[in-house]
Amino acid sequence: MPFLKKVIRTYQLQTDIPKDILLKRLQELIDKAKKDAKWFSLANVDYRQVKLDADRFIIDREDITLNSLKGRGVITVDLQRVNDNVTTVKTEIKPMVISLWMHAIILLIMCTAIISASPNSQTVLVLFILLPIAFATFRFTITIQRWRLESYLDFILSDLGIKEEMIEDD
Repeated sequence: MPFLKKVIRTYQLQTDIPKDILLKRLQELIDKAKKDAKWFSLANVDYRQVKLDADRFIIDREDITLNSLKGRGVITVDLQRVNDNVTTVKTEIKPMVISLWMHAIILLIMCTAIISASPNSQTVLVLFILLPIAFATFRFTITIQRWRLESYLDFILSDLGIKEEMIEDD
């Protein structure tokens, strides 16, 4: 889908930290988070959400509140060893758009109900004003979610000791 290609972002960077050390640091952070698990935490990253595989880790940010600006979605990070001292980090950020589509469908149903209840020119004019505002809000929310996920990924990479900047893939 062309729309999802605009929403999903991929980045990559190269770091001089070996892959084994990165995975070991991440496992330590996950173990510490599980050991010190609390109901409420002021930490920037909840490492209990991180699922670690052999050369990949996945962060599934689910929201338990109705705050659509929190940054819900999935971050996938692939670690590839180039040589003994160089690791390529490839990331993919997928903001959750399903809930936003549900908001759009509900808005469309409400507009249809308003037009069928009162089909005069003033109602149609108001809807022609409100629909672009709703679409702009939809796009703004996706942009904010992606930005929040990118910030979350930056916190994780800095905790792992990676200081290099991510470069966006085309």
